[in-house]
Amino acid sequence: MGAVRKYEKKQLASFYNIACVKHRMGTCLLVLYSLELCSEEGVKAAGFIRK
Repeated sequence: MGAVRKYEKKQLASFYNIACVKHRMGTCLLVLYSLELCSEEGVKAAGFIRK
């Protein structure tokens, strides 16, 4: 019974780890994407002002 409990705890811990990593990666990707959009908009705006 104790071995099963330990295994379950390990499974739960790894699940939380993966969820946390995925969440962090998602946040990172979102930030990168928004920065890319901002820089594109900035370039467009700068080009528009130059004309």
